[in-house]
Amino acid sequence: MDAHQGQLHRHVALPERERILGVPVDVTDMETTVAGIVAAVEDHREGARPGNAPHLIVTLNPEMVMRAQHDDSFRAVLEHASAVIPDGVGVVNALRKRGHPEAVRVTGADLVMAYLPIAALHEHRVAFVGAGPGIAGQAARQARYRFPGLQVVAADSGHPTQETAERLARSAPEVVFAAYGAGKQEEFLDRFLPLMDAPVGVGIGGTFDYLAGTVHRAPRVVQRFGCEWAWRLILQPWRIGRQRVLPEFYLRELRERQGR
Repeated sequence: MDAHQGQLHRHVALPERERILGVPVDVTDMETTVAGIVAAVEDHREGARPGNAPHLIVTLNPEMVMRAQHDDSFRAVLEHASAVIPDGVGVVNALRKRGHPEAVRVTGADLVMAYLPIAALHEHRVAFVGAGPGIAGQAARQARYRFPGLQVVAADSGHPTQETAERLARSAPEVVFAAYGAGKQEEFLDRFLPLMDAPVGVGIGGTFDYLAGTVHRAPRVVQRFGCEWAWRLILQPWRIGRQRVLPEFYLRELRERQGR
């Protein structure tokens, strides 16, 4: 376990950290991840950990693992992260084959839906940033409707820049959900969470589209069979460019595992 994990999970069980193609990933579950977010926000409110770095949570999939193979700045962000949770089916399967049969998917979309009712209960201040024009605002309206009392203090579709971070900072968010796509959202949060004085930031990809209702998520049966990637490809064919790296991921992961 490294120092970053210890920071995030002060009040909850510490997940084991594994590596896939050199990239860190935590063997964790939804309950532990949500509890870590709540603990980080409450610690920040109490001033229990002044001066500590904010907590970046990465939802890791195979495309991100492959990006880290050639993008040193992105790889550094992954190393800085407090939690790197297994979002993609390929990541979960790799964990199971490495001796972690208990490994489960903790997707960004499911994490948001699991955390928001708790955020409403504890009056956590959350911010939505990124996605297409107007999508963050539409997602915020739907979230407030679904979870009465939820405080979405900002919904900003601005670019991942300092100017956007400064706007968000004025609303004093405690948890920032960023949807700029893999890489950009993590780098934005890693760089600007201190400026926003937000204790937690989570990269969540296309989750706002689901929450806003502009894109429909795969049926549960498709998710259970690990074919959500195919469903998303049908709805968003432009994803084929990103998914071309998947065969290489599976081949390299197999070779690494056999070498162990």
